Order: sequence, then C-alpha cells, then structure tokens
Amino acid sequence: MKKIILKIKVIFLWLVMLILIFSLLVQAKDTRDTPQLTSLEAAALAYQEARKWDNEAILWYINPPARKLDYHWGENDLSWEWGLIFARPQDDKIYNIKIVENKIVSKDEEGEFLKRESPILPDFPKDRPGISMQEAAQTVFTAGAPSWERPSVVYIIDNSNKHFQGKPVWFFLFGSQLSTYTVDGITGELLAQDYFDPKTLKKISPEEAKHEFYPDKVAKIKEENFIYYYFEAIDQGETDLYFSMMDEELAGDENKREMWKTAFSGLDLVKVVSLYPEEERKWHNKQPLYEVSIYTISKPGSPYYGWDEGRNTRWITVATEKDKWKIVSIATGP
Repeated sequence: MKKIILKIKVIFLWLVMLILIFSLLVQAKDTRDTPQLTSLEAAALAYQEARKWDNEAILWYINPPARKLDYHWGENDLSWEWGLIFARPQDDKIYNIKIVENKIVSKDEEGEFLKRESPILPDFPKDRPGISMQEAAQTVFTAGAPSWERPSVVYIIDNSNKHFQGKPVWFFLFGSQLSTYTVDGITGELLAQDYFDPKTLKKISPEEAKHEFYPDKVAKIKEENFIYYYFEAIDQGETDLYFSMMDEELAGDENKREMWKTAFSGLDLVKVVSLYPEEERKWHNKQPLYEVSIYTISKPGSPYYGWDEGRNTRWITVATEKDKWKIVSIATGP
C-alpha cells in the first residue's frame, strides 16, 4: 500500500512539474508577440532537425542576415531569419538549415562551397553556441562597438584568423567603424578587435584609424534607423511623436490626421522586419526611397485599414528638413 501511495505521489509531482513547464512556455509565447527567434532558440530548433540527418551533428555555423536582425537585437537576441550549418566529426559533410520567422523553410546537405578545415573537439557544444549572440554583443559594446548598428554577425568554429582557427567564436563586422570584433564563443572573452582602411580594406593598427566612425556610413545607418523609430512610435501609440516625424503635407490637416490615427490605432503590433534602399533612379524628387517590410497584427474586431496580418510591404520616402529627417511618403508601390 505504501508503495502505491509513493507511486501516486511521484506521478502527482511529475504532473505538477509538467503543468509548471507548460505554463512557463505559454507565458514565454504570450510575451513574444512576433515569430522571431533568439540565437539559442534558432539553434535548438535546427538541432532537432540536424539530428535526423546525423545523430552526431554539431552546430558549426549560425548567421542572422544583418538586415533581418531586430532593431534591438543587442538587447533581445532576436532576428527574423537564421541560417545554420551543422557538421559531423567523421567527415567534411555539412548540413544547411534556414529558418524564417519561427519555421524551418529549407534544409540540404552541401559540402562543396563551405569546407570544414578544423577538427570538431569533444568539448565543443553540440546543440547551441556556448554563449548567445546577445551575450557576445555585450562584450563588443563594452569594447566600443555601436549598439545602434545592425552588423554582420556569424558564430563559426572555423575562422579566417589563424590565431583562432578551430575555436568557436562570434564574429562581428560593423560597417560604420570598418572594424571587426572576435568573441570567444564559449567564454565570452574579447579575443580581437581589428580596423580596416576604407580605401584598400587592408587591416590597419588602431593608431592608424583616423576616425572612430565614418560619417557617410553613419548618416546612412541613422537615416534607416529613423524609419525604425517612426514605426516604433506608431507601435507604442506615441501619436505626437510619429506626427512630428512626418512631413507636414503627408500628415495633412486635422481630418487627415484623424484618418492616420484611426488606421494606426487599429493595429495591436507594428514591427519593421527589414528595409532596403532602392536604386537612385527610383527616387522621387531626389529623395531616398526604401522598400520596407512591416509585420503587423490588428486589434480584435478592428476594421481593415489596408494592413494585412503578418508581413506588409511599403515604400517609404525620407527627406531632411532643417537638419532633421522626415517621412515624406508611405506608399504600397515604388
């Protein structure tokens, strides 16, 4: 009888633990209102698929496309897309997996274009980086990297720098500085910071770096960031702020402003996924034009005001007025 009671207690404890785990997962899902994934979530999802390819698969490479990084990537570790490659210790075969939002969209074995040049050591983490992208980002920000830029980022075991060959590292390239940062992918230690000449792109010493930032690149990045700020103001319901960021003609009179407010207030979520500058020949009145992918969710019961659930594409024109950027037009086509 005591054994039966003990078994019932054990089963009850397991049920309680499962309920707690489930509730935590539900809470995490509820707090994440977009289908983005963190670096560790993307690695975990891809690893389950990679093990079907080979049970000994080890994460060898992970890369979020720079323009698909979340605007606050350094704080929340999120990206809309991830590319991952797994290797197996016994040969040089690799397995590519691509994740868009929170789903695997492609997977294939390919060993011709990327070759593993270093051995996979037994103590390397198999299913994820030793530290997350966000943790590595804090190291590079401390070392002077600009937190307002979305850099090229990769976690990789093979590295072109011979001093780190075969060591898991996070590698960051910041265009506004023309500098790279290499972070130990297990300990989070800063291993190197390198500068490059803007003309020759050859490595130079820190003493030779004439500028901490390159003004033309900074201006372009901050122009793009202005578009992120604009849609973030809409998402936060900061009406006065987003109207102040719009050209007077675009914002319009009181009636037109009410139309803007009504349309935007019907959205429960507004997030920029990515933006791409259009060729100059497509610009209007010599004003920069961007193709912008925007993820939106409408409030329940809200009328349709032209924003679809999920991704939307808009073409945004920006201009400078008295040294300040302004949104000049928002269109559904270029």
